[in-house]
Amino acid sequence: MSSQQPALSTQDWLDLDYLACARDFAYWLAHYAWIKDEQSGELIGPGVALWDGQHAYVDRYLGGEWLIVGKARQLGLSWLATLVDVWELMFKPHTANAVIAQSDEWAMFHLERARWVYEQQPPHIRRSKPLIGSDNKHVLGLSNGSRYLCFPPTFKQVRGLTAHRIRLEELAFWDSPEKCYTAILGAVGDHGQVVIISTGNGEGGMFNEMYIKAQGGKVAFAPMFLSWRVRPGRDDAWYAATLAKSNSLPEMQQEYPDTPEQMFMASGSKYFDLPLLTIRAERLLCAPLRVDMSGCLSVYSECVKGTAYVIGADVADGGGDACAASVKRLDTGETVATYLSYESGADEYGDTLHALGKRYNWAYLGVERNNNGAATLAILLRTQYPNLYYHQHYDPAAAKARPRAGWLTDSNSRPVMLGDYRRVMLDPGACAVHDAETYRQQRAFGYYDGKWQAPKGDHDDLVIAECIAQEMRQTLAGLGTQEIIVYQDGQRIA
Repeated sequence: MSSQQPALSTQDWLDLDYLACARDFAYWLAHYAWIKDEQSGELIGPGVALWDGQHAYVDRYLGGEWLIVGKARQLGLSWLATLVDVWELMFKPHTANAVIAQSDEWAMFHLERARWVYEQQPPHIRRSKPLIGSDNKHVLGLSNGSRYLCFPPTFKQVRGLTAHRIRLEELAFWDSPEKCYTAILGAVGDHGQVVIISTGNGEGGMFNEMYIKAQGGKVAFAPMFLSWRVRPGRDDAWYAATLAKSNSLPEMQQEYPDTPEQMFMASGSKYFDLPLLTIRAERLLCAPLRVDMSGCLSVYSECVKGTAYVIGADVADGGGDACAASVKRLDTGETVATYLSYESGADEYGDTLHALGKRYNWAYLGVERNNNGAATLAILLRTQYPNLYYHQHYDPAAAKARPRAGWLTDSNSRPVMLGDYRRVMLDPGACAVHDAETYRQQRAFGYYDGKWQAPKGDHDDLVIAECIAQEMRQTLAGLGTQEIIVYQDGQRIA
């Protein structure tokens, strides 16, 4: 008998090729993947070779790791993610991968990109066909039971979604991402994967906040950053030439960052001097001595007997912001403790402030009374806190001003307290602040929507607490004490 094996037919070779693709993403990528440059129209394929800086990203994406990826522009990361998703769509039955993009237009862009990659495949690879009824505006469904879903970030669209992997594209540019983020986490369950990919959009916002938390190990995501240098052909000469065209170093650094810090540089007007904040942080930033009150209180210096302290307190208004407090020494202005809680209610916060003030020699306590602040003050008055700040409020029945508990922030007092605080911050050594989150909020604080405040989606609670604490210092110490402001029905009259 002959020992020779029968020759493989063409179909046999195609079947083996199909199985090789199904087993190994790298094999399929090298032989059948396609990329289209949307700017130049250049087609790359069949077969795509990864740049050196892209290998780790693809391995971690394929490996199921929860990633938050900050990047420079035009590094091809979204293309690579699409290639992985389409490969799984074709070779892993009953797989559901999803993309949430910043608008419906962008969602359709990602869906059409995936459909284009699929349509470039030769017939022996493209065995699973688009399923009639599932291949629609937002979903590419195949006959093997797999689906590719692309939606804008609206709660209605995301709420009923179920997927093995969800990719959040350009999170820094979403409007109100918090509204659907919880639904996204629910959509992947305990065994799925969430990957966030975005360029920077200045300081503040959910992407900036989550990336910083990821760096500190405070969220489930692992941070990953890819510089402009990842792309071949980009060197210092390229950067200099591109900078000369843009004529704006801050914008250039944000679009093509070399570090995560550059990625989050602000593009708008900022209230505080950013280089000066950097100097202060380098000199003064440190870890707290201890963290108390269920992780909400960061203590940088314990109470010193015989030393006077002040507290500025901002009360959450129920709109997703936080209860925040800053404890300062009266004599030096040093911030010795900060409190920040996104869970505390206004009434519970009253008890918290009472305990905090007692801890620091019954500190002179200024509580913003706007919105829910009245509820916090009611608790403090009921518990007879002994050292509470009062402003003057006009009583029409008595035809004179009467004291009313709390600091009232309005269009007149807000610029005053912000200006007072900014002036003391001009001295790099004065009014030492040690808290990292306070510095982050100060850097993000800028002119947005016609007002000095945090950017949309971010928080400025610690900034306001710092400002109120400084006003308490000025009230007690006479450091340029501001005039007494009298109010009637919420309006300043004197």
